[in-house]
Amino acid sequence: MKKIWNILKKPTIILSALIVFQVTQLVYYLQRTESPLTDGFFLLRSTVALVVVAIAITALFEKKPALWIMGIYLLTFIIGIIIGLFKVPLQHYWAKTIVIVSGSYFTFGGWMLIQRARGKK
Repeated sequence: MKKIWNILKKPTIILSALIVFQVTQLVYYLQRTESPLTDGFFLLRSTVALVVVAIAITALFEKKPALWIMGIYLLTFIIGIIIGLFKVPLQHYWAKTIVIVSGSYFTFGGWMLIQRARGKK
């Protein structure tokens, strides 16, 4: 179990999971949208996803500003934990579990990236 934990807390794994998460959401929304090129929300969402992916790739190279930005961005996933606890109904227990677990993992990842940016490994 300790080996798995050591692997999961590496910045490479955290940022890779975030990139996969962002791309998956983007593809899902692309499939759901009737006309993606005229939908303003899709264009905004895709721009945000591309910027997050670009900063995450930069953070993979241990650039301190990118680590700070990604750390703060990932800390905002605590909102996902709150939404999962209070807004997702209990009947959707799989969705509730996924939101809480992924929110917790990304929040922890944000904390780890900020610690790395501060110079503490």
